[in-house]
Amino acid sequence: MQIDNHILTIGNHTEELPRLSRPATVTVWRVPVEYVATGYFVATNRFGEPETIPACAAEDAVLLGRLDLPAHPEAVLTTIATAENRRTAIITAQEELALGTISGMSYAQLDFYIDANVTDLAKARAFLKKLSRVVKALVDNRQE
Repeated sequence: MQIDNHILTIGNHTEELPRLSRPATVTVWRVPVEYVATGYFVATNRFGEPETIPACAAEDAVLLGRLDLPAHPEAVLTTIATAENRRTAIITAQEELALGTISGMSYAQLDFYIDANVTDLAKARAFLKKLSRVVKALVDNRQE
């Protein structure tokens, strides 16, 4: 019994395993063909999850072994890309919020807002960072 490139091989039987973004354990049981046509019950559990066991009669299931399944590189990249998209969406929402805060203000109101909220160097830096992101977003949108 072995795993090679996310393919489980048990004797002459091969089975493609799920492409997970986190490592897992693959547990293989020999079970009646009336329960699973191949005669093998294959459970893939991520670390920390409860183990999945066959639901056939306990005396009909024989544990053949457990193997470690590494994270699949493509799944890891997909997870990273999804996280990066979420991060970008959060930053975009924050930029829009910052723009929304100042977009409806008159010049006098904007001056008052800055005087009231930008009171020290740290707040000035934070305001300049927000403002630079908003300006960049506006420039990027004009170029498209």
